[in-house]
Amino acid sequence: MDPRLPYIIPYLASALGILTVAFIVLQHRRIRGKRFLVFLCLSAALWSLTEGLLYFGFSREVNLAISKVQYIGIAALPPLALMMAFVVFGLTSSTTRKIGYVLFVMAGLIIIEVWLNNLHNLHYSSTYVIDTGSFPMLGLVHGPLWYAVVAYHYLITLATTIIIIRGLRSPVPMYRGQSLVLLVSILVVWIANGVYVAGLSPVPNMDTGPIAFTVVAASFAWGFFRFNLFDIVPAAKEEIFLSLQDPVIILDENGRIVELNRAAAELFDVADGSLIGERLNGAIPFFPSLDAAIAQDTSTEIDMKTDQGDMYFAVRISNLKDRKERRIGKLVVMHDVTVRKHLENKLKQMAATDALTGVSNRRHLFEMAEREYYRARRYGYDLCAVMIDIDRFKDLNDRYGHDVGDEALRQFAKTCKDEVRGGDIFGRIGGEEFVTIYTNQNLAQALRAAERLREQIAAIAITVPDGKTNITASLGVAALTEDDSSFDDLLKRADEALYEAKKAGRNCVRA
Repeated sequence: MDPRLPYIIPYLASALGILTVAFIVLQHRRIRGKRFLVFLCLSAALWSLTEGLLYFGFSREVNLAISKVQYIGIAALPPLALMMAFVVFGLTSSTTRKIGYVLFVMAGLIIIEVWLNNLHNLHYSSTYVIDTGSFPMLGLVHGPLWYAVVAYHYLITLATTIIIIRGLRSPVPMYRGQSLVLLVSILVVWIANGVYVAGLSPVPNMDTGPIAFTVVAASFAWGFFRFNLFDIVPAAKEEIFLSLQDPVIILDENGRIVELNRAAAELFDVADGSLIGERLNGAIPFFPSLDAAIAQDTSTEIDMKTDQGDMYFAVRISNLKDRKERRIGKLVVMHDVTVRKHLENKLKQMAATDALTGVSNRRHLFEMAEREYYRARRYGYDLCAVMIDIDRFKDLNDRYGHDVGDEALRQFAKTCKDEVRGGDIFGRIGGEEFVTIYTNQNLAQALRAAERLREQIAAIAITVPDGKTNITASLGVAALTEDDSSFDDLLKRADEALYEAKKAGRNCVRA
């Protein structure tokens, strides 16, 4: 058997194995870092193939030319491995891309430096023929640049190793297995290169690094089939996107729907994928508030009418950009805040409502009254206030107890609220005193409305232990005048009119 074959075959097998991995990668469209991985395999295959050619026993000049070609693969491998680690572990950013540009420029400079060694003799100072074995081999006397390049490549490989080791801390077992596969591969490369640099190769000047990539190729192939190594990140990304509970919509620069997750499809009551390619405002015409938020390119809160009732969403809109910072679309994330919004509305209602009667409390009543006062002043329309006081309410409480008194207040408030127009204001200011504010009504109209209200109150029948009892109320009416400087002035005159109604025998209206 030819004594060269035991040395040539491992390199050719290594190159074939790595090229097989590259072929597998090319067959899959959804591989993260695909181009880095393909070039990584091609660079490793070139290194391994050229190393095998060095054992054919060619002349010194031919072997030196092969050695220079070999450096195309050697110089590219470390930066490609680091960039692939960035991609696999989700560390890609504008910073890592800039690092990649620098590393590949450095790789080019290393290749040029090796090819122009005859001009400076700093990478290797001289060559010689090793003829102590069964066949001649090329020997090189390494110069200072060779050691600098080795140190530089080790530094890049160390950074790659650190990134992989960090992946071992992932709480997800599948990701830890993925990291372990890569770590085994990188450790094999460390050992093989250490053997070569330390001069411990089984054959003088034999670089065991390419042989290490046989294990690397096997590790990648095993990781591919065992862990779906290359598909796992995009698959996980897709699954996360689809299973997000918040509705998510991706739009292109023309406002067409590129993708939406299951939560969005359920919200809009459409089949998954049926809206892809449609414009949002045409595909989902019943949600104008969403379309308006997206058109204005602002993150906001919107309310939507759905089959489940009123729903509220905090809409966050992010511009999607390509690597050249050009806008290519929008990401719309809708966080359901319905529960929070209902709670806020309930708290607002509680803060504005009298707990016993359910009508506006004193603070809310005065807020609305002040607003109506200033509107009436500004636009010159009529405004009237009616003070209402239940007659002899203390006697009712003393005779029948507070339960009957509370029930009387509730029925009184309901009667008044039902009688008051939608645009008017009614509320409790304390005890048995209530206020009605009539907007766009003059004094005569307010007096007629107050009289009808008095009659409705007098018809209220309250259940008591010995049967039924009626309640009455006294009402004082006042209209806004030029002399009123605030709503308090108007209310004060209504209170004075109420006092006149009490003096007149109660159960009447005075102005």
